[in-house]
Amino acid sequence: MSSDTAAGAHNAPPPQTHDLNNVLTHIKNLEQQKQELERKLHETEERAARMSQKTKAAMQSAMDTLMKKWMDAVETKDEVVKQQFKSGLDTLINKSADENGV
Repeated sequence: MSSDTAAGAHNAPPPQTHDLNNVLTHIKNLEQQKQELERKLHETEERAARMSQKTKAAMQSAMDTLMKKWMDAVETKDEVVKQQFKSGLDTLINKSADENGV
């Protein structure tokens, strides 16, 4: 009977194999989740970049029309001051974040 027990135990997969299969399945699921999250992140970043470009274009348009009219109407002794102001506005537009409200 001891030979039957030894033979039966020999045919059954060791418990470590079952545990290893569970771990590998879990890793595979995690990798799939990671890929899906990376895809969603990429889509969100692209959407944010497009929105940022639209916001900057709107800000640039407002600066080109409204601020230009105002700057043309303001009298200064030195035109360099107007150019420096315009340059500062351009920098503000180009480096601004969407959430700063500018």
